[in-house]
Amino acid sequence: MTKTFAISNDFHHLSFDSTLGGRASSWKLFGQEILLSVENSPLNGGMYVMAPWVGRIDGACIAFEGTTYPQPINFPPWALHGVTPFSECQVVEWDASHIVFQQRIQDFLPTWPVDMVITHRWDLKDSDLNLSVSATLTEGNFVCDVGIHPFFLKTLGNGSTATMLFEPEHEYQVDDHFINHGISVNPTLGPWDTAFSLPARECHIEWKDFAVIRIKSSHQDFVIYDKHSDFFCPEPCTGPPNGINMQQFSNQVSVHEPLTLMTTWSASKCLTQS
Repeated sequence: MTKTFAISNDFHHLSFDSTLGGRASSWKLFGQEILLSVENSPLNGGMYVMAPWVGRIDGACIAFEGTTYPQPINFPPWALHGVTPFSECQVVEWDASHIVFQQRIQDFLPTWPVDMVITHRWDLKDSDLNLSVSATLTEGNFVCDVGIHPFFLKTLGNGSTATMLFEPEHEYQVDDHFINHGISVNPTLGPWDTAFSLPARECHIEWKDFAVIRIKSSHQDFVIYDKHSDFFCPEPCTGPPNGINMQQFSNQVSVHEPLTLMTTWSASKCLTQS
């Protein structure tokens, strides 16, 4: 059964479904819906947190210190976007402009080798949405990645169409199975379903004659997806997909060293409107 919560101010109104990982099922910006609705498949729609990995992982497994940990395949042949988007979470704080969700990974992955908790905080402050995602442990250490996956509409109900602007340093090449193995190449022309390193740690979205969202991240890796005719996905992450399996990218979480992704989604109206 759907469990909904909402936060809002003069700029934003967001509705959340705690049964689907605390995802934002609706985001109205200046009164206009900007997210794809959640349809029959929970894989697409809204805006959700990815954890404890992002994107696709090689062989649907995580390797750590000589041991391989198979993960559930949810979009054959891949284990895609972790487990948090598809599992119920708890609301631990909530008021008119602020909400905090928590999920214990072992509740949904009994074979996960450490007691890991994912916390995501959504705060509205004037025209900004501040969204942070943290992974914490009570004991031991393990690898983890977290990310944020919005599904923005390419064309809004008012007819406004979107463009994205970002400045990549390089693109992460993927193989024939869309798996990243850590090879950096010059950025390609779209359409994309891949990850980029963005030194400025930001991406801009503009819906013509309507509004702009500037995404600012604490980390430089973004997945960019724009192959679908109806939606596009700029996804800030703590590392590229499958980075959890590569030493040069992997983020180890311990009791004393949590992993945190901090993002700000700043909105403004277009200066000129026809």
